[in-house]
Amino acid sequence: MVDGPYCAPAQHVFDYSCVILVAGGIGVTPMSSVLKSLFYQLTSGPHLCKVRKMHFLWVCRDVQALEWFQDLLAALDAEDIGNILEIRTYLTGQLPIEQIRNIALYQDPNGRDAVTGLYRSPTYYGRPNLSKIFEDIGTRNPNTDIGVFVCGPKRMTRSLRAIKQKWNRVLKPNKTRFVLHEEKF
Repeated sequence: MVDGPYCAPAQHVFDYSCVILVAGGIGVTPMSSVLKSLFYQLTSGPHLCKVRKMHFLWVCRDVQALEWFQDLLAALDAEDIGNILEIRTYLTGQLPIEQIRNIALYQDPNGRDAVTGLYRSPTYYGRPNLSKIFEDIGTRNPNTDIGVFVCGPKRMTRSLRAIKQKWNRVLKPNKTRFVLHEEKF
């Protein structure tokens, strides 16, 4: 038996000038390839990349998950040319008191993030307000098709589908449109 064909959710990521990557937990794995490709395009000579802004949202339950791609995120945070990449990591799980104390103790408001070690990208605690994020990005990008690429739990994908539909209706007069590409499990 043959099942498929299935396309990669991020296959068309570089066809858009504005991109939102949303990863839930281990869903970051396919997104890491996109981030690596962006990194190589931006750091290897004159960049011909169509992408002008990429928003990367990674929602994790625990700090250990954020360590999986810490080196890649640190390289992207340090080498981002032209302020193209915006990284937002969200920690949704409960932290032990000891860990909260360490974060509070070592968090320098003008330095690296105490959790991820990134300079320009703080860690957010709790679930992201995806509707507000879509509103902000959509209103800043009139006359634009915005590629939204998601890999994560089904509940997250369903939520993004509804948010996309809402903001496509609201922003239709601005000719802003969110185009959702999702990983099929």
